Amino acid sequence: LIDGVTYQDDEEESRPLLARIFSVDMGGMFIQPGQFIMFFCAGMAAAVWYTCCAVFRRHCTKKGKIAIWDLLFCLGAAGIFAACLFFVAKGALRAFSFFAFFLGFTIFYLGPGAKAMQWIERGRKACLAKWKRICEKHKARVEKKTKTE
Repeated sequence: LIDGVTYQDDEEESRPLLARIFSVDMGGMFIQPGQFIMFFCAGMAAAVWYTCCAVFRRHCTKKGKIAIWDLLFCLGAAGIFAACLFFVAKGALRAFSFFAFFLGFTIFYLGPGAKAMQWIERGRKACLAKWKRICEKHKARVEKKTKTE
C-alpha cells in the first residue's frame, strides 16, 4: 500500500492487514483524537515544568535570575511542544495541537498545579523553619562549647 506521503516499505507485507489499512489514514480523522490527547498530556507536562520553575523563581530577588528561570521555562515548554510535534504529529502542525497543548497546560495549572504550588510552598516554609531551629541549636552548642573552654 502506498499512502501518498511515504513510499512503500519492504516491511509492509509482513504487517497485519488492519495496520496496513490504518497506516493509509495517518493524516486523517483516525489519528487526530490520539494526537489531541498526546498534545493535551504534553501541555500538562509543560505545566509541571512551569510549577517546578515557579517554585525557584518566586524566591529570586535579582532580575537576572528571574530572567534565567523564565528562559528555562520557555525553552523547556518549547522543547516539550516540539518533541510532541515531531514524534506524535510527524511534523504536521495543526490548530488543534495548539488548543490541546494550551488546554492541558491550563487545566493542570488551575487544578493540581495550584495545589502543588501551595503544598510545595508550605513544605518549603516548614523546611526553612526546621533548618533555622537546627542552626540555632548548633550555634548554641558551639557557643556553650567555646565558653567551657
